[in-house]
Amino acid sequence: MIKAEQGPWKYLILWLRYYYAIHFLKSGINFAVFGVIPDFSKAGAVGPYMHEMNEVGFYPLVKYLEIVLGSMLLFNILVPVALAFMAGIAFQIIYLNLFVSPHPRQLFTGTQELLLCGLLILAYGKNFAGLFQLRAKPGFPWQQRQSAVTGSPAVTGMPVYAARSKDMVLLIAVAVVWTVVVIGFSTTMGSRPLRIYDWGPPMGALLLALFTMFMDRRGSAPRLMDREAAQA
Repeated sequence: MIKAEQGPWKYLILWLRYYYAIHFLKSGINFAVFGVIPDFSKAGAVGPYMHEMNEVGFYPLVKYLEIVLGSMLLFNILVPVALAFMAGIAFQIIYLNLFVSPHPRQLFTGTQELLLCGLLILAYGKNFAGLFQLRAKPGFPWQQRQSAVTGSPAVTGMPVYAARSKDMVLLIAVAVVWTVVVIGFSTTMGSRPLRIYDWGPPMGALLLALFTMFMDRRGSAPRLMDREAAQA
């Protein structure tokens, strides 16, 4: 089996990481240090979009971010995090250069971004493997990771958590308070009419969450009784 940290792959990936790092650093430093701003009028259909990005300050923000992300890649600091942010920037470049303004130079730029970012994400794919879970369960960063098999309550002996009444009260209180806040700002403190898409999302989420809690209580009760009987 091919392993990314062994054989020639190790150094090909190292070259890719350095290449993409320098690529980002070059772009960011050109703007931040030398004040280089492309002539957006020559960017075809992308020009007006890039001009407005610069007007609102988003273009400079991206350039400074490129310096930070390029440095992280260059010095091997939190590379998966850097690649996750880089993917967002790369997606925009790929879309604009391949589909909006597909001239020869832009076609190469978009293809290069697709290859560099895509291959690096593949090379560090082990770090992103946990993202591809069909039925992902929540877990705080400090919780110990468990496999799908050994992490199940039946194997670890962990008690099945059943929704309690105070959980429901807390959930309802949070949802109602936030709905009031949403209504207040969405209607500009009553100066605009109230519409369903102002209060609908938080209230809809509350109903779905309460339904799930109810189903959890129904499903957990028999298992808890069986566990208590077995322990007795």
